[in-house]
Amino acid sequence: MEKYVFTNADRCHALKCLDLMDIKDCFQGVICFESIMETAHEMGISHHNKPVICKPNRMAFEIALSQAGGASAATTAFFDDSTRNIASAHHIGLFSVLVGRTGVDCASHIQMESMLSLPSHLPWLLQVVDDTALEESNNSVEDGVLAVEKA
Repeated sequence: MEKYVFTNADRCHALKCLDLMDIKDCFQGVICFESIMETAHEMGISHHNKPVICKPNRMAFEIALSQAGGASAATTAFFDDSTRNIASAHHIGLFSVLVGRTGVDCASHIQMESMLSLPSHLPWLLQVVDDTALEESNNSVEDGVLAVEKA
């Protein structure tokens, strides 16, 4: 299963955060503001005549899926701490997991307090998740994570 960080931050910031948490090797890549904007520009896409495309915009998710090797929403899980981002991902068909809060009025498949809850909520991901990396990451998901199951 391939995993990507999907962030509205720039690549440098994302890589710095992953390095600080010592989890950069857990991901196949970073889908960031620059990569989304580059693809949007190449495709001539804008949002309300503005050149910025980012989460929770549906187009940002569609571009991210294409950058994750042409992943399908139906075979992709998305983890985030933002209810707006999770609701948008859920609406377009991604398996959506709100991390950091539970009992929130938010369209999502699962809500869990921290990534440490992952084994009990999504045991099918256990084969690919390193529990040590989760503990060292401070149990948070400040940027989205796309977990892509290739069909």
